Amino acid sequence: MHEKGELRKAYNNIKLIDSYALLKSSLDKLTKDFDVPHKKLNFMDKPNTKNDYEYLYHLFKIGDPRFDEYLMNDCIGLYEVLEKFFTLIKNHGGKVGITTASTALKTFQNSYLDDYVLKMGGKRLNEELKKGYYGGRTEIYRMYAKQDNYYWFDINSLYPFVMRNNSFPISPPIRTKNISKNDIFDYNGIVNVDVYIPNNTYLPLLPCRLDKLYFPVGKISGYYDNLFIRKAYELGYKVNIKDGFLFNLSEPVFKKYVDTFFKLKKESKSGTPTYALSKLMMNSLYGKFAQKQEGESIKKIFPDQQSEYEILDVLNVNEHLFKVKSNVKGDHFIPQLSIHVTTLAQLELFNALSDILEKGYKIFYCDTDSVATDYKNIRCSNNLGDWKKEYTFYRGYFLLPKTYYIVLKDDKGKVRAKGYRSEFQKGFSENSFKKALFKKNYTDFTVSKKDQFQPFLTSYKRFGSFVSVATLNKSIKSTYSKRKILDDFNTIPFNINKLV
Repeated sequence: MHEKGELRKAYNNIKLIDSYALLKSSLDKLTKDFDVPHKKLNFMDKPNTKNDYEYLYHLFKIGDPRFDEYLMNDCIGLYEVLEKFFTLIKNHGGKVGITTASTALKTFQNSYLDDYVLKMGGKRLNEELKKGYYGGRTEIYRMYAKQDNYYWFDINSLYPFVMRNNSFPISPPIRTKNISKNDIFDYNGIVNVDVYIPNNTYLPLLPCRLDKLYFPVGKISGYYDNLFIRKAYELGYKVNIKDGFLFNLSEPVFKKYVDTFFKLKKESKSGTPTYALSKLMMNSLYGKFAQKQEGESIKKIFPDQQSEYEILDVLNVNEHLFKVKSNVKGDHFIPQLSIHVTTLAQLELFNALSDILEKGYKIFYCDTDSVATDYKNIRCSNNLGDWKKEYTFYRGYFLLPKTYYIVLKDDKGKVRAKGYRSEFQKGFSENSFKKALFKKNYTDFTVSKKDQFQPFLTSYKRFGSFVSVATLNKSIKSTYSKRKILDDFNTIPFNINKLV
């Protein structure tokens, strides 16, 4: 009994942690960026091999010791990367968590919060507040850009910019049913409203979450940050405030944190460990405050322990592996911070898009912090929050959010196809996008790849093994549906009634 008890204790103390959650990049890029001795091994010079993984699987099947050498090199290289990363975090007053976001949070709380006191509300209250939490704006306004001069602009570190230059609600939310227009302008808050957006609006302000994020016209209802509603009033939208939450205290809590890591970024060269660290820290913090308070974990649970857990899925009965519900602990559940950040970021983009349209120019595509347009005179600099010109392009095809093809200088194409591996994207040509856009022919986007290594959970659930391979199939099955497509491939917003 003593040995069995010790064995159970040992099992319960083992945690499997995915390093990708901490450093969201390929090991090949990480070992280069962090310049460690053990770089990713390359099998591309081997005969009759299309890619590394095909050859690696061949070595695995024949029991070649080079398979073990490959894995050992990966483990050592990853260790070296993590060792450098941990040292860099420590040198900048930080603490390392098990994810990028938790590392950013621990670092912020440890060295950059100063005397500010962040007050969290209860779990049910936070869930209600999070109804006002919306992601970035990604929309296609014109699906085809015929031969001409066009420009792709990005905002330098949009989210860190709004975090640095604004005050954020840090007091507990005060629920009230008597919120006036003056309250909207005098306090930070999150309010439950009905808003009527005129049907002839080309660029609606407010997001609406249905099966995906839309920006419709007509009467929409929902929870929104007061900043959104202030802008709605300025645009002449009709607003009916039903109830909501106000915050008595707001402070510039992120200024010192952003200043530190943006300075580090400016003083570092792209592709260096300090540059990678600065970007990770600046972009990973804000979302942590809106983290779900209930999560999932994988545990080894023996039969007499099962009553202690809420079991969601059985992974392997013989190995006693189960997926269970878990409560996330911490004092960082303050969703109004995340909501305020994303609202400020959306308004920065909205104002820029509106300015381009008011000047009589066109917008073709936007994605959170970027815009493709025929307007070239956007003021650019390397400063935080200013614009930078990424490309001049001459033709463009925009099929879906994050799926497009633009033609650069000398007919060189730039492809992005969300969900497709880079090896597949290299095979997509301008003609692939032309056929898909003009003829609804998506055959070039139907791809299949045999002998692909499966993720741990997928492998274990499907095949009962930690290492397995399967055929990967990918295709485009739908057309763009976030705005209404016109006959000339321009788009206009949907009316909310059509969506509901």
